Amino acid sequence: MNTPLETEMLQYLRMNKVLVDSCCLELYLRGINNYKGLNVNERRIFMLIENYLRLRERLLSPHILAELTNLVKEPHIRKKSKDFLGSFIEMSINKGDILNHKKFEIFGTADIVINELLTQDKVLLTSDESLYYFCLGNNK
Repeated sequence: MNTPLETEMLQYLRMNKVLVDSCCLELYLRGINNYKGLNVNERRIFMLIENYLRLRERLLSPHILAELTNLVKEPHIRKKSKDFLGSFIEMSINKGDILNHKKFEIFGTADIVINELLTQDKVLLTSDESLYYFCLGNNK
């Protein structure tokens, strides 16, 4: 018999689609470019992200891509990331749903889009604690 935590983890492992926030994508792209340049904690996170990305259908919104390109300033990393990011399935919601969202005044556009795109068959990879709780519906 599984503990509640093990049951929750198994549920996540069954999810076949992953929506990746820009903060995790930025770290992953840095790691692809220069793994040795990552610190020990970043390397652990990199390996987790890599495992999730390898096993699942990868999803991206134009809003996440916009945030990511603002985070990644190095042209050589952007150039190397084109094929990788091109392999993601693009998902979005319409402008009206973003502007009319009940949390529009609090959260950014990308966070609202992520929240709206998450369904039971998707797992979110993020290191943004406020986004995580927003998506759980348990705003801190």
